[in-house]
Amino acid sequence: MGKIERCILPLLISFILILGGCNKYEEGPNFSLRSKNKRLMGSWELKYAELTSTHAQDGDYYSVFENGVMSTTSPDYPEENASFSYAMNCEIKKDGSFTQTVVEDGERNFYTDNWFWFDGSFNKENIVLFDGGLYKIVKLTNKELIIQYDYSFENNQPYYDYVDDTTKTGFHHGFEEYYVFEKK
Repeated sequence: MGKIERCILPLLISFILILGGCNKYEEGPNFSLRSKNKRLMGSWELKYAELTSTHAQDGDYYSVFENGVMSTTSPDYPEENASFSYAMNCEIKKDGSFTQTVVEDGERNFYTDNWFWFDGSFNKENIVLFDGGLYKIVKLTNKELIIQYDYSFENNQPYYDYVDDTTKTGFHHGFEEYYVFEKK
């Protein structure tokens, strides 16, 4: 092995180890030649979603979207369990605009808003979308975007519980959302 190879080999190994440790997202990628902005820009189609709502007054709801069908169940209100056709497409643009098209049981709705990186231009681990919701990016490749949203609120004030038809003290409300998008 020549003198140049002996110098370059340790540098190359160090470079690979440093890049391997730079993964910002839980599910990757470990390395990308495209910037996070370039991977994020474009048209995205919802492929899978899990939504959970826990609410002291309104009861709990669980929804799963898969294969074009949204199924919603509630242990508190089983008569409201339902399945219906559903589709969501999003367009994320470089100028900071965000457009969402939702088709729910044949009814089409459009939403327009702005998006931005919550944690500035350096980290780019959290993004604000969907009317100001703060989403953690779990995975961002050129073809796949996975985001999650967690929200919890507690209040110790009295409230009327419609499920039990009583007045109670203490209140909890929470949302957990998990979305998997594929670039169109």
